[in-house]
Amino acid sequence: MSTRSDMRRIAVIGAVLATTVAVGSPAYAAGEIQDGSANVGRVNVTSGETTTSSGDLALCDVDPQTPTPSSGTEPAKTYGSIAKFGKGTTECKKVGDDNVVKMSGTKFELTALKQYGYTKITRVSTYSAECTSTPTGTSGKFSLGGVSGLEIPNPMPAGHMIPLKNNKGELLARVFFNEVTKDQGAIRLNVMRVAFPPAGVTPLRGSIIVGSVECRPSF
Repeated sequence: MSTRSDMRRIAVIGAVLATTVAVGSPAYAAGEIQDGSANVGRVNVTSGETTTSSGDLALCDVDPQTPTPSSGTEPAKTYGSIAKFGKGTTECKKVGDDNVVKMSGTKFELTALKQYGYTKITRVSTYSAECTSTPTGTSGKFSLGGVSGLEIPNPMPAGHMIPLKNNKGELLARVFFNEVTKDQGAIRLNVMRVAFPPAGVTPLRGSIIVGSVECRPSF
């Protein structure tokens, strides 16, 4: 079943589970996934000699020994001609032996491709994600609401990709949904990521992350 782009009231939800394993050769080192961290999004896009970078929006962390706060709020902001983010919040906390991290965001809009012949308006009204870790494993879930400019499936499979093309059929960017990295019981979940190809027809390079959480087993 597909959810058409103009059906704003329908929410897409999904979940992911990782159990702890003791062996293997992960694509990413375990240390790269934090004990528990969340952010509303991140912009890191270069066009020619101009770089638009936001850092991790409303970043939070469960570790009290780090300078990163346990919760965050990010006001609505426009990042040049690249993207717009509405208000978003994060929360990272310990509940007994467990780590629980959450984020929620609003009113994301991709504006970078308008000048390159992509006429559809790509927006996400609401998005959220959560990651919970216990001594034996981790679980994550996400939701999307009010997606316009794209036709997305419901339920959403992990790593679902939609290419964005101009009227000539040339690839401008790829949009990934429910993007999951697993490593020895740890999870990183990006609700959505816009990736500009390294050798595309536009000068845009880099990516935009829309909502991200990560956690690893609380040994």
